[in-house]
Amino acid sequence: MRTITLTAETRQDILEKLLKRSPNNYGQYEAVVSEIIGQVKENGDAAVFAYTRKFDGFDLNASNILVTPEEIREAYQKLDGGLIEIMKAAASNIRDYHAKQLRNSWFEPKEDGTILGMKIT
Repeated sequence: MRTITLTAETRQDILEKLLKRSPNNYGQYEAVVSEIIGQVKENGDAAVFAYTRKFDGFDLNASNILVTPEEIREAYQKLDGGLIEIMKAAASNIRDYHAKQLRNSWFEPKEDGTILGMKIT
């Protein structure tokens, strides 16, 4: 993970980089992304497998798409413990954030037998 000391200069650099990532600059990629999405919608897994070969150089197929428990253990052993903790913290933050966005149904029975509430579907 890259650490940046925030100064006036680095703040300006960060701002400029973020502005360069503006949606106004994505036009050059839209056609390519639309093509990929279209292929996946039309051809499903076959398209995913083909794009994985093209972009990742890995021959993904129906027989090797599932990750085994042994592969998971092996991957954990290769990672730096600090990175694992950072990833766990990030996952927790993401879950907590989106849990607050959930709308929950609620019901409150009254003594006279009526029920007040709201059901979210």
